[in-house]
Amino acid sequence: MDTHALVAALGPDASAAVHGYRLEVMLEAGRRDLRLVDDLVADLGRLLAERGRPDPLEIRLTFLHCPGRPDLAGRTLRWCPSHGWSSSHRVASAALSHFADSRASALDLVPTSAEVLDWATSGFDGSSVPPTGVDLDDDPRAVRRLLTHAHPLSSRSRAGRRADSGIATEEG
Repeated sequence: MDTHALVAALGPDASAAVHGYRLEVMLEAGRRDLRLVDDLVADLGRLLAERGRPDPLEIRLTFLHCPGRPDLAGRTLRWCPSHGWSSSHRVASAALSHFADSRASALDLVPTSAEVLDWATSGFDGSSVPPTGVDLDDDPRAVRRLLTHAHPLSSRSRAGRRADSGIATEEG
């Protein structure tokens, strides 16, 4: 499932879900005293120059120096709907490591934030080949898991649109 298929399947909730997923992984990293920076925000100028407008349905996070884990500094975690999570290595020419392998299920494309960080900090012994032939929409549980991350602070939340229309809302 590529970005366009995800948008077709989830509509406007796709962007909110990916945004929330990104934030949840970053929050989990913080709970573990790990520091991740969002490449989309940190390198927006470079990304615009290299690729044009960044894809809002991709996640790109980079580990900063983490006390007690200098081995993580500079490693990048990426997520996209077609391959799930992958990680770079400090050596530029090294192959990516993928969370999901060739036998992946759709749910493997959307692991929990704890599973992502367990994998990312365990030595990156994932597959060097991305999963193929599996789509998020192959399993409703995978789609539901992604949608549970829909974040109300994405571009304009439903509550914000209701407030703009004059309908009082209560955030809780």
